[in-house]
Amino acid sequence: MESSENVLSCTCRIETVDRSGALLKTQTLTKAELIIGRNQFQDVVLKVSYPEGKQGPYTIKDYKIHKRFVQEGKATISLQTQQIHLMVSNCPTELLKVFLKCLLLKLTARGALQGSRQHLSGDVSTEFETISPLNMRDLEQAKQNVGGEHNKENNVSLTPKRTLPLSKSLKRKLCELKVEPNSSKDPTAPPLAKKPLLLKTSCSSLSEDQLQVINVIKNGDSVFITGSAGTGKSYLLQRIIGMLPPDTTYCTASTGAAACIIGGTTLHSFAGINTDAAPLKQCVSMAMREHKAVHWKRCKVLLIDEISMVDGEFFDKLEAVARAVRKSKKPFGGIQLVLCGDFLQLPPVCKDGKKRLFCFQAESWRKCVNRTIELNDVYRQKDREFIAILQNIRIGRCPPAITKLLKNTENQLIEKGGIRATKLYTHTNEVESTNQTELNALAGEGRRFDATDNQPNCMQQLNALCLVPHTLVLKIGAQVMLAKNIDVSRSLVNGARGIVTSFTDQGFPVVQFTTGLKETIGFEKWTFHTGGGYALSRKQLPLKLAWAMSIHKSQGMTLDCVEISLGGVFETGQAYVALSRAKSLKTLRVKGFDPSRVQANKDVLEYYRNIRRIKRATHCGPV
Repeated sequence: MESSENVLSCTCRIETVDRSGALLKTQTLTKAELIIGRNQFQDVVLKVSYPEGKQGPYTIKDYKIHKRFVQEGKATISLQTQQIHLMVSNCPTELLKVFLKCLLLKLTARGALQGSRQHLSGDVSTEFETISPLNMRDLEQAKQNVGGEHNKENNVSLTPKRTLPLSKSLKRKLCELKVEPNSSKDPTAPPLAKKPLLLKTSCSSLSEDQLQVINVIKNGDSVFITGSAGTGKSYLLQRIIGMLPPDTTYCTASTGAAACIIGGTTLHSFAGINTDAAPLKQCVSMAMREHKAVHWKRCKVLLIDEISMVDGEFFDKLEAVARAVRKSKKPFGGIQLVLCGDFLQLPPVCKDGKKRLFCFQAESWRKCVNRTIELNDVYRQKDREFIAILQNIRIGRCPPAITKLLKNTENQLIEKGGIRATKLYTHTNEVESTNQTELNALAGEGRRFDATDNQPNCMQQLNALCLVPHTLVLKIGAQVMLAKNIDVSRSLVNGARGIVTSFTDQGFPVVQFTTGLKETIGFEKWTFHTGGGYALSRKQLPLKLAWAMSIHKSQGMTLDCVEISLGGVFETGQAYVALSRAKSLKTLRVKGFDPSRVQANKDVLEYYRNIRRIKRATHCGPV
């Protein structure tokens, strides 16, 4: 089944109720398509199609749309005249949003007017035709109708009894719709020409390489997405997650911090395996436990972010576990893999002198990964000189010219308005000690903010997953960092730096950011999908203390102003990860730079050289 703006692939539960709302009957269709169409009267109608037949069409007149759980791929369309609830679930979230926007525009543009006029005769709807793509006339008509205009000729109001709790007002909702012409602008075209429109999904802003990834995944192939820091890997993963059915898609990462960014869980938690060191037989036994085996069996697509930090031997164990639990001889038990990361960044953690094995060195890697696509366009940094510096650092090169440029930043003033640069450390204990010492040094009593967790008994797991702590103490003067995207248009994004200047009467902190913006920060919610419809959530201020941060926790983030001391660097790739958090040389201060700390793993360098050799030889992009 293929979703589009007027067709939605989903699980659909159809409930019929009486006038009091009591349930009369229900039917659940697991492989359904919800289709927007028109009947012979030009009413907007919905039809539910499934392999065994169809339901409807249902004329949409008095209705309510409940979208509280859209982010979980769920919504309910209540048809009040027919006393029917269409409850859709397991929808790709981005496609569900587009479908609902299309439905809203079509209803607002012409549906109510034409339907009201025709149904005065009491005729019954029998015909169905899939609705045409959105066009400029739909948009213009919808805007007029929302403004309260009536069809004077027929004395019909377009919104006489309808209730739509999609937003505070229908007008505001239409303003939020993002549409664009499906062709270049033609100044000679009539203003209301019936040109198809595209509802802007996130895919409309993807690069050619990123779109290539989307097509590979749609084709059902397992893929490894790689590229240097700032090439949009995390952004692309969010788009991929939005196009996949949530009930059978499991989003994981090698660390809790990385899992938080994509709203998933750790790979170990998904697998039900507590430690890499356990022998294969024990790993299979742990994964076979009922509450874990159900996830393995339900999973169709497994996303793993920051794959560079997953040990290759552990990857082989997971592949064997997947085959054992799912009783399948196919690679990884037939699960489609979407792997993402950069092996030239942080490597797997080695304990007890064990030899390091990257995932690409695992025996099962070639059997499991069909395609490799390297993203090349850098978005985090705009300064071409700084991008060139980072590309050299990434492969372990630090010639004298680069050494000089980085050393020149040592005494650079990068603070603004009392906001100090975040210091990146290699060890977590240094981070905690620095933040606590600096907070204690501030005058006044601290304000305590406790999180609300939907599963209090899972606090430890949420602490590992969430970027914010269960308990946060703030004072006026505290250096803080946003831990979530609040408003991208105003640069209130994950990693934005600021200082607490005051507290409101209600007790919320007021933060001044490096952009000069002052903002009252309220509670936000983080949701972590553990797969199969299960989720953990935490409600807390989207702030964390920011005098210091670990290099590991900073991976995947962009920092407004950062100070780095590479004296404690002990791993290949660490110097690159730390330096690439900065937006430009102007927002970076490097203390005591030593070029010998810039290192890249030789095996990894050879792996990437081989990727490019294959790409050049095949002339077909991904490999």
